Amino acid sequence: MSALLDLNVQKYIFCYGAAISTISPALTTVQLLGVCKRPVVPAELAKISFRIFPQQTALKCLQMNLATPVKEHINTWMAFGVVGVLQGGVYGQCTTYVSRALSLAKTTPSISDMLRGSAFAGLRDTVSQGVPFAFA
Repeated sequence: MSALLDLNVQKYIFCYGAAISTISPALTTVQLLGVCKRPVVPAELAKISFRIFPQQTALKCLQMNLATPVKEHINTWMAFGVVGVLQGGVYGQCTTYVSRALSLAKTTPSISDMLRGSAFAGLRDTVSQGVPFAFA
């Protein structure tokens, strides 16, 4: 059975996406505030993290579900590349959301800006995750 249709696999993908989405927006916010030399206000951090959680969880699940058929039908190394490319969109959306919510930049990136450097991201993840996988 394809992992996309396996509810047990989907449960794990959802839990993975939710777990990452619990901490990632907060870390992104802290990082951006540090770069902009603005203080971190815990209430503001919690509000942003709470509001972006559903979007980030959905995007993370979509990312894994798009990479799964590549892994199942093409090869694992290429799936790592797909994850890397899509990761730019997931974290780019988070950075854009936080930047807009806190008015950190005069202009915020567009959707197309989020995926700039896709070839580099795909190659980076293919090597950084594929090599350890191959020798594990």
